Amino acid sequence: MEFGIDTWIGYPALDLPSILQLVENSGFRYIEYAFEHFRELEYSGRIDELNEYIEYIADAASTTRLKPLQIHAPYGRVAKMMGSTDENERKKGIEILSRWIRYAALLQVPIIVVHVARAKPYPGKSYKQFIEVLYKRNIESFKKLVKVCKNYGVKIAVENRLERWFGVAPEDLVSLINDVDPDYLGICLDTGHAHVNEYDIPEIVKNIKEHLIATHIHDNDGTRDQHYPPLMGSIKWTAVLKAFKEIGYPYPLILEIAGGTTIQQVKNKIHLTRIITEKLLSEDI
Repeated sequence: MEFGIDTWIGYPALDLPSILQLVENSGFRYIEYAFEHFRELEYSGRIDELNEYIEYIADAASTTRLKPLQIHAPYGRVAKMMGSTDENERKKGIEILSRWIRYAALLQVPIIVVHVARAKPYPGKSYKQFIEVLYKRNIESFKKLVKVCKNYGVKIAVENRLERWFGVAPEDLVSLINDVDPDYLGICLDTGHAHVNEYDIPEIVKNIKEHLIATHIHDNDGTRDQHYPPLMGSIKWTAVLKAFKEIGYPYPLILEIAGGTTIQQVKNKIHLTRIITEKLLSEDI
């Protein structure tokens, strides 16, 4: 078992190449690229600049020994687009995520983490009808995205949501995967989201083992999404890691720790996270 880390830990204090250098120097070997580094260019519509920046990061990463395992796709606004009643908005959302699948390939990342389509209840429909329509739109959206994935050799990991609507339950994601394409669609288990929603994390790990291809590992006190390092909240980590070991999870566990606002804070967070992971790995689980 091994840990990797999300580059969000260095945002916004440092630029991405500097974060990569710090992470490498700390001893981590595996990373997830956080969307936060690219958010401004994406949502301001400066796509030509974003294309150039992606190529720049690919070159910068190639000078390190780091191996990117995951990249987080745009979320929030894009998830609303995919769940919109406006067909043009849904089309725009698919186009954005399709471009990000291409970015994943350019960055040599095998897995892109995506949130399910979301929406407020549709006017004139019961809640049952709303869920049925939203689920149908998720199936349609992910089928289109999977076609793009096949062209680039990238898989999608759908993340369990924090918010208590479609996608919060692991069963939602398993159903979606089975209705789309289990070969190109899997699950990213976010331990913090699961803990806030009072799920038994070890049980989830065992139940979704066939579909589990990515992770967001972090802790909280059970009340909100705090993105603490493990052992700083109330998750029972010995049981969680034991479950990953029992299912033979083949990938490094990716830590998704909240970023720092100063360079020293980032250095301290990375150092602390490294100490914690070494402690966890030294225990006889």
